[in-house]
Amino acid sequence: MVFLAALVCRFLAWRLRQPILLGYVLAGLLLSPLTPGPRVHDVNNFETMAEIGVVLLMFSVGIEFSVPELLKVQWVALVGLSSKEWRSAALFPWPARWCRCIC
Repeated sequence: MVFLAALVCRFLAWRLRQPILLGYVLAGLLLSPLTPGPRVHDVNNFETMAEIGVVLLMFSVGIEFSVPELLKVQWVALVGLSSKEWRSAALFPWPARWCRCIC
């Protein structure tokens, strides 16, 4: 049932010219025990398939990862990361007692 849902949602995403990954995420949401509709009765099996899917996703991202392309945008990535960290620190300041633990 999980593979059939993944196949159907993958085809749907492809027809809508969306990333195929979005179809897989949609299939996972549709079959999740936390959403209404058809469910996977063996939650342990569902979690195992989800973990395998994440591992395969990370593998495919690793294959497409290009160090020369990353070096081209290194300053943009560093500035973007820095600005995100500063915004997060401004929105969610840490209590002083946590700062003492980290140092």
